[in-house]
Amino acid sequence: LKSGGIVVVLDPVAPPEVTALAVADAAPAVIVIDEANRSAAASLAGSIPVLSFEETAEASTDRPPRGTGPGSPAMLAYSS
Repeated sequence: LKSGGIVVVLDPVAPPEVTALAVADAAPAVIVIDEANRSAAASLAGSIPVLSFEETAEASTDRPPRGTGPGSPAMLAYSS
């Protein structure tokens, strides 16, 4: 969210085809996961970068330019 992005919540126990549809529909710029789900995320990601929570903690603390405002969405959840 720091970059002005949106969080898409994916259920790690959802069927892989459901998660694949959500990823394809959301077209994320990056997938952030816990280490336990890295292999599952990698199989869905294709060319989308996959980072662990630990890797994002090591990222820059600089503030990127903001392109969002109060009316911008912050989270998207898919449900069945």
